[in-house]
Amino acid sequence: MTFGEMLSRRSDIDAVLTGLTSTPAGLFAAEAAVVRRRRALLGELRELALAETANETVMHKAMSGHHWIFGGQHTGVASRRVPSMRLSGSA
Repeated sequence: MTFGEMLSRRSDIDAVLTGLTSTPAGLFAAEAAVVRRRRALLGELRELALAETANETVMHKAMSGHHWIFGGQHTGVASRRVPSMRLSGSA
């Protein structure tokens, strides 16, 4: 079991993380870990995009839950409903 797995099983994980990030060194380590994970994901997405078997559905699934990729502007999946048009041309 990894250290991260052991930490994730603790009932006081919020307090543990607050303690770890309360120092400049701890905060730097936490931020560096996030950057490493994000870079790894971007590398995986790049490889997936270049794969001959990749399609839009596969890419959407791989990017799901990673809204930070879009710079905070992505809010989720939009409804696919199309308003019906009346004969008069109004919605």
